Amino acid sequence: MTDDNILNVTRRRALAGAALVGAIGASAGAGTAAYFSDDVQTEDNTIQTGDIDLRTNGNDSPTTTINVGPVGPGQSGSQSLSLNNVGSLNGYLSLVFGTPDNRNDLTEILEVTVSIGGTEIRRGTFDTVFDGEGEWSNADVPLDGGQTKNLTIDWSLPGGAGNDVQNLEAIGDITIQLNQQQEAFADLVVGSSGANVSTIQEAVDDVPDGGVILVRDGTYNEGVSIDKANLTLASKNPLGAQIRTSAPATNRAIEVAGVSGVTVDGFDISFDGNNSPNSEKYAVRAQAVSDGLTVRNCDIGRFSTSDNADGAVRATGVVVTSVQGPNAGGEVNDVIVENNVFDDIKTTGGTDLSDSDNDSKAKGVALNGNVLNASVVHNEFTNIGAAGGSNESPTSAEPVTDSGVNGTEKPRGVTLVEDSNGTGPRNFTILNNLFQNIVGTWGQPAIFVGGSNTPGNDHEVYDNEFHHPVDNLSGGALKLRNNTWVNDDDDDGVPELVDPNADNDGGNLIDRNGGSSYDTTYTI
Repeated sequence: MTDDNILNVTRRRALAGAALVGAIGASAGAGTAAYFSDDVQTEDNTIQTGDIDLRTNGNDSPTTTINVGPVGPGQSGSQSLSLNNVGSLNGYLSLVFGTPDNRNDLTEILEVTVSIGGTEIRRGTFDTVFDGEGEWSNADVPLDGGQTKNLTIDWSLPGGAGNDVQNLEAIGDITIQLNQQQEAFADLVVGSSGANVSTIQEAVDDVPDGGVILVRDGTYNEGVSIDKANLTLASKNPLGAQIRTSAPATNRAIEVAGVSGVTVDGFDISFDGNNSPNSEKYAVRAQAVSDGLTVRNCDIGRFSTSDNADGAVRATGVVVTSVQGPNAGGEVNDVIVENNVFDDIKTTGGTDLSDSDNDSKAKGVALNGNVLNASVVHNEFTNIGAAGGSNESPTSAEPVTDSGVNGTEKPRGVTLVEDSNGTGPRNFTILNNLFQNIVGTWGQPAIFVGGSNTPGNDHEVYDNEFHHPVDNLSGGALKLRNNTWVNDDDDDGVPELVDPNADNDGGNLIDRNGGSSYDTTYTI
């Protein structure tokens, strides 16, 4: 079986330069309220005479509509909108994104990058960029009085997209805000001098549902438990806020406890060097009914857990589970994991192949149980797992049959597995991710799908770069389209079916049911 239209390039493809078939229209919205005033405050909270006044392409309205389509596979384009502060005072720009007018097959896979004056603001699919939320990382872009900067929208449709998307449109609104004060959009600011509170947990405890918490640069030695719905927790500067959790105190750096609509944006997340009491560490863990969780623009990793005498060993970047807590068996919808780096996540210690309850697993992203419509987009999964003392390497995966070999038994880039009721994730999108250097003592797939149910009719595994196998044990064929396969079995860029017992590495497909577990010819 082959994967059509393989791109033998790296995943970091430019979004500009191809012929423009669709159009991006920028038009002024009606009836919107501007966040501007003649009486404004400066950064030191003193009144200053003058004004800030925003013009978008010479118009007063702060809302612009983005319209892409019709567009053909492999085509890309860009459009710029001038933002001019015609007032006398300096200001700071931030953006609020609407939701698509109509989510469809095009909005699911159209790749979009939004930037202001060369500063990247957001990148992902149209559905994940236009998510109805404000942009908090990379906000407060300076726009001095009399200055003009361009708001640029670059878009690209992957080359393997089917003809079904060519007559569709992707439409969404962006509202541009200009404030004189920095951090004006935040309900609470975390930091040292001049901030509202000094710890992230204090801010979570104090802010209401729907609040925005902005975290200034610094190291925060704490674990954070989020119990407020529709909360946005954002680092002021990308990766400037570092969360370093003490594992003996808690095995979760950030926990989302059964509330929906939480966004975690722009953090550097890791643990200290100590082991947790139960040999488990989770950078971000959401359980029960946590709809609409978004984790974006984070650097997650540089932590490990060690084996113990009794119990499973786990190290995971982001885990979403639908079956724990008071809403056991509940459904989780619309998880977004985008633009993150998952690197150096591992378990160490002796392995025991005879005891599945005492195994060791290291994972980038784990979706467990009844999780619907998840998007895993534009992430890097590198250096997941370890195989100290064995003959493992990132490019070979000989099976280890002896217990006591040091390392990670089961490393995975992304896992999608069923719950005790036999229900697993469905209708997910895994798009434009890199999977490289996933190392373990038994099996090291980039993506592992388990369970008896099907992955759903509306799922895609699309435009990824695989240096490791894909393994599908679910009850239905896994759709694979336009992916790049590196170090496949005969190194021709086409994935081969390989024997699971031989555990071949590289960009291959683990043979389940004679290849019927994979559909590499479907059309979006």
